[in-house]
Amino acid sequence: MQRSLIDSVFPNMGKFNAMFKNMCDQLKVEDPNEVIRLINAGHVKVVMLRNFLDLNTIVKLNPTPLKKTTECFSGVLWRHIPDSFYDSLPEYQEATGSGKSRAFRPEKDMAFSEMAQNLLDTNEENLVNLQWALIEAGHFYTFPQICDLVDRQEAGENVGLIKDHSNIFFIKNKEGGISVVRVRHRIQLFKKWLPDICPFNYGPKWHPEIRVFSRN
Repeated sequence: MQRSLIDSVFPNMGKFNAMFKNMCDQLKVEDPNEVIRLINAGHVKVVMLRNFLDLNTIVKLNPTPLKKTTECFSGVLWRHIPDSFYDSLPEYQEATGSGKSRAFRPEKDMAFSEMAQNLLDTNEENLVNLQWALIEAGHFYTFPQICDLVDRQEAGENVGLIKDHSNIFFIKNKEGGISVVRVRHRIQLFKKWLPDICPFNYGPKWHPEIRVFSRN
């Protein structure tokens, strides 16, 4: 990509240039003027949510049926999951209708609570309130929805997932609150997808190479 050309088009606009360069990479466009043309024509939408960069990856979520939680994340695409993975989860994953899924990239290191603040566009710091707000806004996923996205990504569709870095999804736990599923695919290590569960109040921050997903 012609980064010097982009810098000459938008001089002294470091944060916007970083976003614009990322869009050029995502769209596989060499000439920044072509991205401008796509934006003006309405084919590309640029959205900044506080410290999130919208990757312009919006895909339809297919309806999914009621499914036993322990029957999810199975099949040849998934690495074996220990029984302890399911301890904090409800017995069944609820049925869902169609919807939309959007992928974001943080612009700085973030904890899960900060990711939620960005998705909700709020300064709320109470973790319980943030969880309820995520549920009310419908930003959480079910396991069948995540599995469907992985299936589609492996079939060649760009649904926003990345490999060798974490893909973050908010999900409902058996207490009715929010937990976080981190889905990874380590090409060199196990060549399969692997989910793991983190509590919403997990302390360490995550680097900007991850992807954060929002439903609806």
